[in-house]
Amino acid sequence: MERERRRDVWLRRATGGAALVLALGLVLGLGIYLSRAQKQATDQLQAGFADRAHLTAKLFGDTLRSSEDSVHEAASAYAVPADDLPTTIPLQQTGLNGVIVMTADGNVLSAGPARLRADAGEYASSTGFAQARTSGQLVWHNVVRTSAGYSAVVYQPVKAVDGQRVVVLLLPVQQVSTIGRAYLSTLGVLGGDTYIVDGAGQVIVALNGASVDQPVPDKALASALQRADSGSFGDHYFAASDIPVSTWRVVFVASEKALQEPLRSSRRVAWQLFGAFAGAMGLIVVIGGTSLRRSARLAQARRHDALTGLPNRALMMEQMERALHDRRQNLPIAAIFIDLDGFKPVNDSYGHAVGDVLLKAVSGRLNASMRPGDSVSRFGGDEFLVLCRNLRGPADAVAVAERIQQYLAQPFEIDGHVVLIGSSMGIAVSDSAAGTADALIHQADLAMYRAKQAGRGRIELSEPARPQAADVV
Repeated sequence: MERERRRDVWLRRATGGAALVLALGLVLGLGIYLSRAQKQATDQLQAGFADRAHLTAKLFGDTLRSSEDSVHEAASAYAVPADDLPTTIPLQQTGLNGVIVMTADGNVLSAGPARLRADAGEYASSTGFAQARTSGQLVWHNVVRTSAGYSAVVYQPVKAVDGQRVVVLLLPVQQVSTIGRAYLSTLGVLGGDTYIVDGAGQVIVALNGASVDQPVPDKALASALQRADSGSFGDHYFAASDIPVSTWRVVFVASEKALQEPLRSSRRVAWQLFGAFAGAMGLIVVIGGTSLRRSARLAQARRHDALTGLPNRALMMEQMERALHDRRQNLPIAAIFIDLDGFKPVNDSYGHAVGDVLLKAVSGRLNASMRPGDSVSRFGGDEFLVLCRNLRGPADAVAVAERIQQYLAQPFEIDGHVVLIGSSMGIAVSDSAAGTADALIHQADLAMYRAKQAGRGRIELSEPARPQAADVV
């Protein structure tokens, strides 16, 4: 009986534990899914942010590239013999802040205004000069400040009668900044900063009022741009992209709040729904656990005696049928039917409350007298039934009954009263003619009545002859 009770308790706990683990797994799984989904959405936003910078750089680069023919045509005017350059440069300088004509080796052939000759060495040693000479193509380089104003330095290779030349054109920066400003205004992030910077990190175009030919005003951003093309600094994201045919870059900057604003409301709703789901799962677990406990109590009540807590008639019948079916090595089992002698006078003299306490005390002593594997039930009123398993024979059952009589013969102290009762018992063993639980219990019941008729306080076997000796177990 104890083993079956423990099994039922284990099954209930296992069911409750499995439900709890399942609920926790669902909540945890959903939380992980939401976290990953939101990280993926953030990554997509950042990728889209960088894509905007790439697109702006490409469009602006295409615009610069489209000017290559006109710039090449203007530069070709300086392919004349070197002796003619001093007269050619003033004629061709309209719309420019300056021109320097150099050989592929970096030697100055001519310059206009003439004072630019002093700076020719810087232009010849720049990366833009090297790129133009190597690629043979137009290169837009850094922005410089001249006496005529801010100028974008353009290197244009040309072929002359005396070999390869590189023409350095100083174009007014306004010619390109207007177009760049239009791209930045259209494709930039609302609330963010956008720049076009040259290879030295100096501002060419800015929508936030930053000065041309000055470093990016945010030192943290300037430092981040030296390390990577995209990433974060403080609570801001940035993305930079190289502009084709130039040493320039487009730089987009946005605060984390501005960039993630499209996700903010959906993220809040998602976590609110997650909280509601987690609360619902918690409620389900609580309700389920309560229902399991209630079901367990109901099952206990249906199969156990409400007063003593012992198995009732129905549960004992199940146990006995199972014991008959599962007998190990064909060892017999026995049913011991017990009727209390003297219980009715106690009930009549002291009242039902004392009688109920006496029945509880009797149940306790019966449990204490059981061998391992045996079980006892209350069959009704003052009648009890004991199931004895794995007996060697009827003598073992008689020994169990005698021990029970010894336990019950001791005085009971109840509410200040000393109560003495006895017991009459009938024993039926499974190796007799009985083949079912009903038949076995019926034979034990008949034997118990014979014991009462024979003078009470007796033990009777259902078999004709009582064994001569009983082994103590």
